[in-house]
Amino acid sequence: MESGDETVSGSLKKIIWLILMAEFVIIHATVLIKLFLYDYYLSVFILVLGSLIMAAVQYLSYRFFVKSCALNVSRFTDEELEIITSEVFRETKCNKEKVRVYENSKTVTPFVMGVFKQSIILPRECRRLPNLKLILLHECFHVKRRDTLYKYFMMIANCFLWFHPLAYMVRYLSYQDIEISCDEAVVKGKSKEERLQYGEFLIASARNMKEGSEVFNAYWNSSKSILKHRIEAVIDENRKWDTFAKAAIVVMVAVSVVFCVLLSKDLQEDYAKVTAPPNEYAGVVAPPLYTDEAIQQMLLLEPMEQEGYHYYFFSKYDAKYPPKEFEEIEAEALNPWQMKIKSPGHFRDAADVAIQRLYYYLENQTAFDSDAYEQSIQNRSYELVYSTLLAGDIDNSVWGYIWKVYCSDVSTSESLQNGYAFVKEGEDNWLYYTTAVQIRMTEPYLFEVVGFADLYDVKEAYEQKYETEILSYIPRIITAKASSETMTVLDSQKQLADAFAAENGISDVRISFPDNALEGYLLGIIDRAALQVMCVLYRTEDGGHTWKPVKMDTVGAEHSVTYDFAFLSREEGYMAIHSFFDQEPELLRTEDGGMTWTKVQFSEEITDFCQAFCPVYYNGEYVVYVGKEGSGKEEGEKACYESADGGKTWIYTGQITFD
Repeated sequence: MESGDETVSGSLKKIIWLILMAEFVIIHATVLIKLFLYDYYLSVFILVLGSLIMAAVQYLSYRFFVKSCALNVSRFTDEELEIITSEVFRETKCNKEKVRVYENSKTVTPFVMGVFKQSIILPRECRRLPNLKLILLHECFHVKRRDTLYKYFMMIANCFLWFHPLAYMVRYLSYQDIEISCDEAVVKGKSKEERLQYGEFLIASARNMKEGSEVFNAYWNSSKSILKHRIEAVIDENRKWDTFAKAAIVVMVAVSVVFCVLLSKDLQEDYAKVTAPPNEYAGVVAPPLYTDEAIQQMLLLEPMEQEGYHYYFFSKYDAKYPPKEFEEIEAEALNPWQMKIKSPGHFRDAADVAIQRLYYYLENQTAFDSDAYEQSIQNRSYELVYSTLLAGDIDNSVWGYIWKVYCSDVSTSESLQNGYAFVKEGEDNWLYYTTAVQIRMTEPYLFEVVGFADLYDVKEAYEQKYETEILSYIPRIITAKASSETMTVLDSQKQLADAFAAENGISDVRISFPDNALEGYLLGIIDRAALQVMCVLYRTEDGGHTWKPVKMDTVGAEHSVTYDFAFLSREEGYMAIHSFFDQEPELLRTEDGGMTWTKVQFSEEITDFCQAFCPVYYNGEYVVYVGKEGSGKEEGEKACYESADGGKTWIYTGQITFD
């Protein structure tokens, strides 16, 4: 059939019904998954059970149809009929070797059986009809297009959607249009008389359909209504109702597509919510975190001498609390801030776990799993730098921790952004934490966190309250106060500085950007002589893209070795140098952006400490560390100096040791 502007061909509608049924299946599958995810198991059970029952009925019905058909079939043996079938196979390009043609004494309509091995079944009276070739053409088009497989899909989808009235309608219409599509192929290009002749055969088939008799027709197209529409399609080339059908189908498809997209997106969100790891911190009141309240609670316990926690200290508790396995412990931890401990005498284990859980709380709460800690108490997510018992005993204690966590991109750290962590100089990928944690035993083998605070704030509070320096043994950590964003920018600035230095013959390049990512300084060596170098200083105001020379005086430009270089502001800068002629710390300072330099004064010289480094910002003050000759900036013993006059003079305050 040639379709006019106002018609929709059976082939096109067959595709549309297939798409529409597939969309119905996707929508129902989506709803079914949502019901399952939200634990509506009874609804899921009813829907699935209905599908299985309908599938079983369809299967049994089809098996009965096949069995009945097999009892009444026989091969075509007539030579004249063989010639006609050969012509039909050649015209439709079907493989004759793979398709068998049978006649049946009880069927009233021709049909195709099978999917991979297909057979054409014809009514016995067909051999006497003059339009047998047209009939065979119709069935061969079914074979060529594998319409049986199409019908199987529609039947299975209808079973899946057994409750859906539109599914039955789509299945019915698809069966109708799959026949009309083949009829269109058969009568395409045929005369009006040939169309009428083919239609008369269809009318005769409809007349022969008798309800309740032994005569049966094809399992797939047993409706007189379908035959009626087929007859109309064969005889009338311009079916006006197709215009409205086309509009209705387009609207249905558009609505279904939109609905499918929205449901699928919603399903992804629901699936992510349902399958997301549980957040054991949610709904649990956290202990005081870096607050004055936490510090005041800790101050109720008297501070302890260094190495207060040792074997003799905790071994006295072992007899009272012998080691147990977790399943033997009656106490239960109700939230992440409570910890079961196998050996309460070693109560530092509880503090270790508390620190680990603090990290999860600050960085990624859903990554925490309390069961993992019952499997391995030493499953550490951090690297311990230093820990000590500050105050108390097994019943109530305060612990001091310095710990770090590797982070490939510190700019993503919540702890760094919120001020709970910092980056140590020279270790750009490590987040450092200085934490004091208070824990207490609420019942045997069960501890809970009382509060967290900054280690150095707690140290200062203890020293003020008890007027003692008993906690002076706690080591200091030099912090890099630049933000993660600034450090990332410095990488590009370093590249620009290196490129500029290479073009101008400058070696031993050092850069410093004190206030922002645009204004900074570059120091390097332009010439060397015996025991002396000639330095040059440049300034940039555009992040290192262009550099302008700063004319330094002789003090800043000529010396033996430059160990360190830093500007603390746009005007104030420092240069730590070393002279082979003096065995004393030498630190140069400028107040005018590097043009003039003066040597700073140290209140006293400590024996063997002769190598100064530029000031660092620590605990609200600028500190200068002076090490022994040849020592690195963050290693070995250091003498500490602090300034009360803005960096002009430095007063000795003690010594520390870098690990």
